[in-house]
Amino acid sequence: MSFNPVWDVDEVMSVIATAVGQARWFTGKENHPRLQASAYAVLGSTATSTTILYLVSSTDRLLSIPLTFCLLTEQERRFSNVLGTVSSSLGQLAVSDATADPDGQNAILYATLDASNNASNAMSDVGPGTSAAHPNLPYLALVPHAIRGLAKDLPEIIAAEKLTSEQSNTSIIYRFAHADAAGSTGLILKVFRVINPGKNPDVQLQQALDHAGSTAVVCQYGSLSAVVNGANADLVVAQEFLSDALDAWQVMTVGLEKTDGTLTRTDDITALGAMTRNIHDELGRSFPTVVADAARRAEIAATWAQRAERAIDDAPELAELAPQIQEIYARSMEKPWPALQRIHGDYHLGQVLNAPGRGWVAFDFEGEPLRPLAQRVQPDLALRDVAGMLRSFDYAAGAAHIAGGSKTALDSWKKAAYTAFLSGYGTISTNEQDLLMALTLDKALYEVSYEVASRPDWVEIPLSGVYELLGR
Repeated sequence: MSFNPVWDVDEVMSVIATAVGQARWFTGKENHPRLQASAYAVLGSTATSTTILYLVSSTDRLLSIPLTFCLLTEQERRFSNVLGTVSSSLGQLAVSDATADPDGQNAILYATLDASNNASNAMSDVGPGTSAAHPNLPYLALVPHAIRGLAKDLPEIIAAEKLTSEQSNTSIIYRFAHADAAGSTGLILKVFRVINPGKNPDVQLQQALDHAGSTAVVCQYGSLSAVVNGANADLVVAQEFLSDALDAWQVMTVGLEKTDGTLTRTDDITALGAMTRNIHDELGRSFPTVVADAARRAEIAATWAQRAERAIDDAPELAELAPQIQEIYARSMEKPWPALQRIHGDYHLGQVLNAPGRGWVAFDFEGEPLRPLAQRVQPDLALRDVAGMLRSFDYAAGAAHIAGGSKTALDSWKKAAYTAFLSGYGTISTNEQDLLMALTLDKALYEVSYEVASRPDWVEIPLSGVYELLGR
């Protein structure tokens, strides 16, 4: 028998408002934002709980909030983080973040990887436009896309945990009792928190690369979508979890403050460059490329100018460099540009894993998640990813310097890392070198503004990068 109480959606919105205001992925400024329920869907029910996904409007954003409800009794007080309570036809209900609740985690997984969209086989009477919970609220028709089999066919899940380092999304790790047929020892399921109509690049790009047989990305297991505002929107994606992998930032920075300048991972960094080129080549084959026409070039140049202006406002000492900055940008505009294509969009050492026996594996192809989806899915310059990785090596050296390392030695290490990465990436023409310089400078200027706002103690890293790029 399923758990089907009725409760007031306004009470739920009040609970959500309190919780959302404290969440890292919420970009609004209010601690208790004004929210309005737009739609909902039942993800799963058991005899004692039900899990519901709410789409909630907040100013100009649509948020995804999965919640688990159960009776507020001592034997049911199993939640590690009760967000609040609501009154229902069965009594007071405890409301929990479904991504942190065992029943909620199970419901999200089965809704994503089950062709029947039914976690418990107890929801057959629930369909679009009808539900016991909120009969007057639009019901969201969910569409699961299982790629490597259904949830019921996975190995036994012995543990599930919500990652606490959530930023723009929330991730849950499911660990298997044994490896599956593909060799995976678990899944990582990402719940997208800000929902945009259109294909999320983290689903679309990784799925295309996986389908092409690339070992440079994690395997896709499936995704969950729905029609939102007349267009398909991705809500959840399930991917292979590499349990013993370390991200490249960890690999590169461990003990880096003690370096004498010698690059001890030349082969690894060269391989990272080669993998980056392979990803770009495969994306170029899998999706249409477009000519960088005058309008698109002007749009990119306008973004460069805006970021430079903001960086100078945030760090006035850069004002004297404005003519040099403009000269670099102007020089790149005079040269031919390569075709624009789909790219990673937020590429750095933290977006690459070193998997034992497999090598480098890239992940998180969502791009800069706070940018509008329409911008993130546009073809762009592949060299933007290259610039992002070069800046990430600079950050690794800068962090090691803050930790007490020798600047002279770290500068030598950084330059050797640049050389190894670019060697692996392959030929970059003279015209493209000018463009790479402009993109790397743009990235450094963006970082200046970011650090001034978020980590003032680290602003010296991108400032030094700007001065170095300009030969100062």
